[in-house]
Amino acid sequence: MDQALEFESIFVGQMLKFSGFSDARTQNIGFGGEAFSAMLLQEYAHKIVESGGFGLAEQIYKQLVEDRGSNENLSSA
Repeated sequence: MDQALEFESIFVGQMLKFSGFSDARTQNIGFGGEAFSAMLLQEYAHKIVESGGFGLAEQIYKQLVEDRGSNENLSSA
């Protein structure tokens, strides 16, 4: 489940990045603003996922568990 949560966190971070949120948060921040902006966005994404996120991690995890079960059934047949 940890990997699914990490995937959702990265996905949310990319959504925030391409929404222009980082540009709005770091306008006129000066030297190092881009690095700070990237870290800040990833931390926001992590907090969003910690507080429930979009439910993407749960869906990914369920699908992987279902796929794993069907693959085990096929190999035992």
